[in-house]
Amino acid sequence: MQTYIDGFKKFLSKCNVELNFVPIEGTENFSVAWEKVLAQINDGWLIPCLTLEHKNPELKTYVWHWFLLTGCDEENFQVKVTTYGSFRWINFAELWDTGFERKGGIVLIQKNLKLKA
Repeated sequence: MQTYIDGFKKFLSKCNVELNFVPIEGTENFSVAWEKVLAQINDGWLIPCLTLEHKNPELKTYVWHWFLLTGCDEENFQVKVTTYGSFRWINFAELWDTGFERKGGIVLIQKNLKLKA
Protein backbone atom coordinates (compact mmCIF):
# COMPACT_ATOMS: atom_id res chain seq x y z
CA MET A 1 0.00 0.00 0.00
CA GLN A 2 2.91 2.30 0.63
CA THR A 3 3.81 2.30 -3.09
CA TYR A 4 0.29 3.54 -3.89
CA ILE A 5 0.48 6.24 -1.23
CA ASP A 6 3.93 7.41 -2.35
CA GLY A 7 2.85 7.58 -5.98
CA PHE A 8 -0.35 9.46 -5.18
CA LYS A 9 1.55 11.94 -2.97
CA LYS A 10 4.06 12.51 -5.77
CA PHE A 11 1.23 13.22 -8.22
CA LEU A 12 -0.51 15.58 -5.77
CA SER A 13 2.71 17.50 -5.08
CA LYS A 14 2.90 18.33 -8.80
CA CYS A 15 -0.61 19.79 -8.42
CA ASN A 16 0.46 21.73 -5.30
CA VAL A 17 -1.90 19.70 -3.11
CA GLU A 18 -0.98 17.93 0.09
CA LEU A 19 -3.09 15.20 1.71
CA ASN A 20 -2.29 12.74 4.47
CA PHE A 21 -3.01 9.07 3.92
CA VAL A 22 -3.62 6.39 6.54
CA PRO A 23 -3.24 2.77 5.42
CA ILE A 24 -5.55 0.24 7.08
CA GLU A 25 -4.22 -3.27 6.60
CA GLY A 26 -6.63 -6.03 5.63
CA THR A 27 -5.74 -7.78 8.88
CA GLU A 28 -7.59 -5.08 10.84
CA ASN A 29 -10.72 -6.25 12.68
CA PHE A 30 -13.85 -6.05 10.48
CA SER A 31 -15.76 -3.83 12.94
CA VAL A 32 -12.91 -1.31 13.12
CA ALA A 33 -12.51 -1.28 9.33
CA TRP A 34 -16.28 -0.90 8.79
CA GLU A 35 -16.47 2.10 11.16
CA LYS A 36 -13.57 3.74 9.33
CA VAL A 37 -15.20 3.09 5.95
CA LEU A 38 -18.50 4.58 7.13
CA ALA A 39 -16.81 7.68 8.54
CA GLN A 40 -14.72 8.24 5.41
CA ILE A 41 -17.60 7.76 2.95
CA ASN A 42 -20.01 9.83 5.06
CA ASP A 43 -17.43 12.65 5.04
CA GLY A 44 -17.46 12.55 1.24
CA TRP A 45 -14.10 10.87 0.61
CA LEU A 46 -13.55 7.94 -1.74
CA ILE A 47 -11.49 5.03 -0.41
CA PRO A 48 -8.78 3.31 -2.46
CA CYS A 49 -8.89 -0.44 -1.79
CA LEU A 50 -6.59 -3.31 -2.75
CA THR A 51 -7.50 -6.99 -2.51
CA LEU A 52 -4.44 -9.19 -2.97
CA GLU A 53 -6.21 -12.56 -3.01
CA HIS A 54 -9.78 -13.71 -2.39
CA LYS A 55 -11.43 -17.09 -1.79
CA ASN A 56 -14.62 -16.11 -3.61
CA PRO A 57 -14.19 -16.60 -7.38
CA GLU A 58 -17.00 -14.08 -7.98
CA LEU A 59 -14.63 -11.39 -6.69
CA LYS A 60 -11.74 -12.30 -8.99
CA THR A 61 -12.11 -8.95 -10.81
CA TYR A 62 -10.87 -7.26 -7.63
CA VAL A 63 -7.83 -9.46 -7.00
CA TRP A 64 -4.47 -7.70 -7.36
CA HIS A 65 -6.29 -4.58 -8.44
CA TRP A 66 -6.77 -1.15 -6.92
CA PHE A 67 -10.39 -0.01 -6.96
CA LEU A 68 -12.48 2.58 -5.11
CA LEU A 69 -15.13 2.31 -2.43
CA THR A 70 -17.49 5.12 -3.41
CA GLY A 71 -20.56 4.56 -1.27
CA CYS A 72 -22.02 2.49 1.53
CA ASP A 73 -25.32 1.01 2.64
CA GLU A 74 -25.07 1.00 6.43
CA GLU A 75 -28.09 -1.22 7.04
CA ASN A 76 -26.83 -4.05 4.82
CA PHE A 77 -23.06 -3.63 5.41
CA GLN A 78 -22.55 -3.08 1.70
CA VAL A 79 -20.03 -0.93 -0.12
CA LYS A 80 -20.26 0.47 -3.62
CA VAL A 81 -17.17 -0.85 -5.40
CA THR A 82 -16.18 1.19 -8.46
CA THR A 83 -13.69 0.13 -11.13
CA TYR A 84 -13.37 -0.08 -14.91
CA GLY A 85 -16.05 2.60 -15.36
CA SER A 86 -18.82 0.78 -13.49
CA PHE A 87 -19.84 -0.15 -9.97
CA ARG A 88 -21.24 -3.05 -7.98
CA TRP A 89 -22.60 -3.37 -4.44
CA ILE A 90 -20.69 -5.93 -2.35
CA ASN A 91 -21.10 -7.01 1.25
CA PHE A 92 -18.13 -5.44 3.02
CA ALA A 93 -17.69 -8.37 5.42
CA GLU A 94 -17.25 -10.71 2.46
CA LEU A 95 -14.89 -8.33 0.67
CA TRP A 96 -12.85 -7.80 3.84
CA ASP A 97 -12.59 -11.50 4.77
CA THR A 98 -10.47 -12.68 1.85
CA GLY A 99 -9.70 -16.09 3.34
CA PHE A 100 -5.97 -15.57 2.82
CA GLU A 101 -3.11 -14.35 4.98
CA ARG A 102 -2.10 -11.75 2.37
CA LYS A 103 -5.09 -9.45 2.27
CA GLY A 104 -4.38 -5.92 1.03
CA GLY A 105 -6.38 -3.17 2.70
CA ILE A 106 -7.73 0.35 2.31
CA VAL A 107 -6.21 3.81 2.31
CA LEU A 108 -7.98 6.56 4.22
CA ILE A 109 -7.50 10.19 3.33
CA GLN A 110 -7.18 12.53 6.26
CA LYS A 111 -9.27 15.64 5.98
CA ASN A 112 -6.54 18.25 6.26
CA LEU A 113 -6.32 19.30 2.62
CA LYS A 114 -3.56 21.86 2.07
CA LEU A 115 -2.84 23.78 -1.06
CA LYS A 116 0.84 24.53 -1.39
CA ALA A 117 1.89 28.06 -2.23
